Amino acid sequence: MMWALSETDIKSLSLTNTVSTVCFAVGAFLLGCVVNILIGCGVSSAPLGDVGKFLSGTLSWYLGAFSALSFIGGICALYQKSSMMERIKSETRQISQ
Repeated sequence: MMWALSETDIKSLSLTNTVSTVCFAVGAFLLGCVVNILIGCGVSSAPLGDVGKFLSGTLSWYLGAFSALSFIGGICALYQKSSMMERIKSETRQISQ
């Protein structure tokens, strides 16, 4: 099944895909940083210094929050793409093959 799409619609779908991919990539990177910090602090045999306490106590919470926000942004972009596809399907005509 094919649909007649304008160039603007294709560009907006492509941009929405790019935004969702970037959001998920940033979220995964930040989540990896949080896990790395927590594993590094948990396995440390020596007591944590000031930097270790800052990393495990403060920075990991901020990175986790930004990671969650990034994942939420990616989900919102995918939802926007879905609603955009429904709008495009309702406004365009179907081309028979």
